[in-house]
Amino acid sequence: MADLKYTVATEACADRAAVGDALNAVLNSMNAGIQSLKDQMCQDKIDAKNERIAALENQLNMAQLKESQTAQTAQILANNAAQTQALEQYLNPAPIPAYMVQNPNCCAQNFGCGCGCGA
Repeated sequence: MADLKYTVATEACADRAAVGDALNAVLNSMNAGIQSLKDQMCQDKIDAKNERIAALENQLNMAQLKESQTAQTAQILANNAAQTQALEQYLNPAPIPAYMVQNPNCCAQNFGCGCGCGA
């Protein structure tokens, strides 16, 4: 009888251990699956963040390129205007007075003759 009780107790213990091991295997498998889903969700968020960063960097580069092109265009236009003015002055020089003088017909006295005598 004692051997029978021992055998039954040993088998019950082995059954419990097998059920416990199977349950642990199921829980570990579920945890691994859940962790895989969490990792995939995190990777998706990281990928979206990296795409946003790349888009913003591209936008910044394009803005800097536009600003650079605008500055270069302004410099070229200013240089062209200066060259055009220099060329026009060379081809058709305009007289440049040495000093400014008053218009002799400015006062309208004596009908602008400038003599200063009354009529």
